Amino acid sequence: MASPPATHVPVATAALDAGCAVVVDKPLGPDPTQARELLDRAERLGRPLTVFHNRRWDSEFLTVRRLLAEGALGEVRRLESRLERWKTAETKPWKAAATWREGGGVLFDLGSHLVDQAVTLLGPVTDVHAELASVRSRADDDVFLSLSHAGGARSHLWVSTTTAHPGPRLRVVGTDATFVMAAGDVQEAQLAGGMRPSAPGYGRGEDARLVTADGSRPVPSEPGRYQDFYALLASALLDGAPLPVDPRDALAVVELVEGVHRSR
Repeated sequence: MASPPATHVPVATAALDAGCAVVVDKPLGPDPTQARELLDRAERLGRPLTVFHNRRWDSEFLTVRRLLAEGALGEVRRLESRLERWKTAETKPWKAAATWREGGGVLFDLGSHLVDQAVTLLGPVTDVHAELASVRSRADDDVFLSLSHAGGARSHLWVSTTTAHPGPRLRVVGTDATFVMAAGDVQEAQLAGGMRPSAPGYGRGEDARLVTADGSRPVPSEPGRYQDFYALLASALLDGAPLPVDPRDALAVVELVEGVHRSR
């Protein structure tokens, strides 16, 4: 189901009660208590419930995850991640009107992806510093987060719809090397242009770079694979395999984002 964030929990609840397996768009819901009750309901009813954190299948995320598994960066010290865009005005009425309590603002929207990616790569968050601004909207549209992770690494996350010249999409600084990918995943643009996931070149963007004391070299990027979400979902529904996104991971994102807003 894809609908404004304030409707996610009630619509998903109705679908669970009707006997459906449910995929909820991110964020799971703007209220952590209601989101937690939804997860409990799905478990009690024995119905599959997952969340469409599809950017776990972005090219840059898959590439850096591979490099971390290979130990190519050494110990990670800092992750820098950006989703920055330029909008002169919000074209969707519900986004223009929604407050953060209704799931409005870029932190709940694009920011949910960045928080989910950071936690998936670096583990639980122990401390948060946040800077939020509302430049054109009722809710936040320009945000910076600094997250301290339990393992000692730190994430710096930028999300904005008021930035005309975005910074590098992803940079990960390790003790042995730094990973850099300037441009973001191409799947959204390809799909909007009519390309099918089965087409040659789908999901393939620019190569990344790995920088060490000896210089910089290109690193082949993993192709983006949003279709893997659906393949994993099919395996979960048909064969009992794990869901593509554990809903408890999505709940942790909601708790962090709602906590940032409530602390201001």
